[in-house]
Amino acid sequence: MKKLIAVVAAALICTGAFAKVGLIGGVSFSPQNVSFKDLQQWHAGLTWEIPLVIGFSLQPSLLYATKAGIAGNEMSAESLKMGYVQLPVQLLWGPDIANGNFKPYIFAEPYVGYNLTQNGQWVDVKNIKDAGKLFDWGGGLGVGVKLFKHLQVTGKYVWSFGSIVAADGAVNEEYKNFDIKSPGAITISAAILF
Repeated sequence: MKKLIAVVAAALICTGAFAKVGLIGGVSFSPQNVSFKDLQQWHAGLTWEIPLVIGFSLQPSLLYATKAGIAGNEMSAESLKMGYVQLPVQLLWGPDIANGNFKPYIFAEPYVGYNLTQNGQWVDVKNIKDAGKLFDWGGGLGVGVKLFKHLQVTGKYVWSFGSIVAADGAVNEEYKNFDIKSPGAITISAAILF
């Protein structure tokens, strides 16, 4: 086990010399679920590209991402606007073309997130059980292109498996009657790497 840790640490140190840090931002759409507004949400944050071998890269990011929608039944409807801190980790693969100035690639990512705000206010967490209801997780598949070694543009489809609002006692009482699963989303992002 110690040898494996030493090998992984050495590999990260070697690739760290070629790693790039950058800013990332973009928009998301939730088109498939009619109970959710077909409007854009946004995300922004920091990203770190770590080149590996034979065209692979690892790219973790730390994002603030928003989700929005309509919840309700026949009698009422309520607008929901959520803000999450998210940690996606992408595994990218693609060939370097033109000396690294053009790199089309595909990627897969898992992510975890935590709900910080609901309708513009900080979530009021009263106990550990409430805190556990605020976790979100999922994954995505996408394509992208890296231009001039410093600009990335990506498109992906994201599946979210967490519940945006839990019916069995939501953290905010006003949402206690809703049990809303986050729909999939189409996300378009751009990043500048330094």
